[in-house]
Amino acid sequence: MQRELDALRDKDRLAAARKAAGRKDTMAIGFGELNGTEAVVIVQDFTFMGGSLGMAAALAALTISVLLGHFDGALALVLILAYLACFASCIGPVFWTLVPEILPTHVRGTAMIVPVLTQWVANAIVVLLFPAALNRLGQAPTFAILGAVSLAQALFTWKFVPETRNRTLEEIETFWSEAPVPARTLGSETRI
Repeated sequence: MQRELDALRDKDRLAAARKAAGRKDTMAIGFGELNGTEAVVIVQDFTFMGGSLGMAAALAALTISVLLGHFDGALALVLILAYLACFASCIGPVFWTLVPEILPTHVRGTAMIVPVLTQWVANAIVVLLFPAALNRLGQAPTFAILGAVSLAQALFTWKFVPETRNRTLEEIETFWSEAPVPARTLGSETRI
């Protein structure tokens, strides 16, 4: 009888320790997200290309750590925090700045519904499919697919998204309406 009571106490202590560790991981992820968002203000040049490539690198490292059997503990947390920091300095906040710059001034308010709805639907799809992909495909293939998408995002940005820093909305609007598609550069500045 005493053994059973001790086993129950140990089980309760283990559950409490896991719950406390979960809170610490959540706090660490929140801290990483906050610091990544602050990085947008501090490191403007890193914003989109660097963030996209950083996300791809973090996901590649996660994929490799899973394949090598080292996806646990501090390494997994650090790699996930690196991904979140890159996301928070990249597509997370930049979406809300870049999309209004692309739309013509006279329709900007009304037209914003299309990209915003698209973004929220895409978020919902990722949130709904990620657990299923993780269970059916496994960790390594799921991280590899997300890494490939992040790399594709970086390549798309490099090829099609111009640098808009230090440009007025009118200059950006003129650029989008006049420039041929693949050869877009705004002034003498390079792309993001």
